[in-house]
Amino acid sequence: MARSGRPPKVDPLKPIHKAVMTNDIDGFSVELAAGNDINSPGPEGMTPLHIAADKGNFEFVKALLDVGVDIDPINVWGNTPLWMAIMSQHLNDPDGAIIRLLIDHGADPARSEQPKGNTPLVMIRRIAGFPEDLIELIEGATKKQ
Repeated sequence: MARSGRPPKVDPLKPIHKAVMTNDIDGFSVELAAGNDINSPGPEGMTPLHIAADKGNFEFVKALLDVGVDIDPINVWGNTPLWMAIMSQHLNDPDGAIIRLLIDHGADPARSEQPKGNTPLVMIRRIAGFPEDLIELIEGATKKQ
């Protein structure tokens, strides 16, 4: 069982997921131009946006947002792309550009299906040394919703 209590989702790895995972700009561009489903879940319910946010790939996140990707999909673990970006911020997004971009496009800091309410909003206070300016941005976005 996944943490969300649902059985693990075994969606196939699609070309757009592989392009994001391997930083294949040409393959990614072909998938976008072909009009393939940009919200399509792959293994563990990970959408291209989840993967790009986790890997810290600002260009892919921006391209997906520019073509209207769903901003707050939930993977089988109950996490959104914003949650993924927050959890990998210190490794893959040290300046917080992806977090800022997701918030600017309306990502919900309170959205999660994790047990015990481990929302992005909760996690920013649990992560030691999480940048204060990003905490303020995320908390501010919560108040606007």
